[in-house]
Amino acid sequence: MKKTVLLAAALLVLLAPLLRASDIGAKRDLVYGQGAGRDLHLDFYPSSQPKAPLLVFVHGGGWCSGNQHSVGLGGQELHDAGFAIASVEYRLAPNSVWPAQVQDVKCAVRYLRSQADSLGVDPNRFGAWGTSAGGHLVALLGLAGPEAGLEGEGGSPGASSGVQAVAELFGPTDLLAADVTTGKGEYFLKGLLGGNMELRKPASPITYVHPHSPPFLIMHGEDDELVPFHQALLLEERLQSVHSPVTLVRVQHAGHDFRGNPSPDKPALAARLVAFFRTSLAR
Repeated sequence: MKKTVLLAAALLVLLAPLLRASDIGAKRDLVYGQGAGRDLHLDFYPSSQPKAPLLVFVHGGGWCSGNQHSVGLGGQELHDAGFAIASVEYRLAPNSVWPAQVQDVKCAVRYLRSQADSLGVDPNRFGAWGTSAGGHLVALLGLAGPEAGLEGEGGSPGASSGVQAVAELFGPTDLLAADVTTGKGEYFLKGLLGGNMELRKPASPITYVHPHSPPFLIMHGEDDELVPFHQALLLEERLQSVHSPVTLVRVQHAGHDFRGNPSPDKPALAARLVAFFRTSLAR
């Protein structure tokens, strides 16, 4: 069972679309920091527009598989709409346990902000989107500030790791909830947390919701068999409780990674992402 679950998570990443290899000026495998004695990398796709907003993509894969070379739903549409894109890798479980993953993506944001001029992006208009485990990590980017103690020590001191808008796609948001601590979810969580389930609360995005949280777009399949739709409702309710802007898109008849029969209208979902970031990161 464990091998089957792990293979399924890896397959989701392998099936994720790439941005076009011909994208002019794409920079692959930029080193943004170090973790566990090795370089950490990101792929950068510049915008054709000057001082463009930057969107950071964080991949899924159960925190245990994947890399920066895959970009999930909406990547091509967002790039075509004029956004610069950075897809980042992070250290994977179980070899690296929490909070290595969030420390790495925060390090990547600090690096990108420190290099904003040379990359041609606006350091004040950063957004992030992620799928599954990546949705969990981008939610933390938007919600957990320096006081949360998750910054780590890697790279670009003095730069902010904050983002101004977040699109969270079918990721877990409350790791204390029973629906993500049983079955397949328990297997992935134990790998992420090194078996220390006492870390579920500090690793949960909803722990850090505050009245000045950035705008959130949550997109989740109502029939998700791996991360139940209830997880999306929990984050929506917590954000609403502090009057932070949040939109929840319930994708009908869709499972994890928006799989379904009939297949959900993914171009329409990508269009929702474009509209959200255009509005949230407008000058």
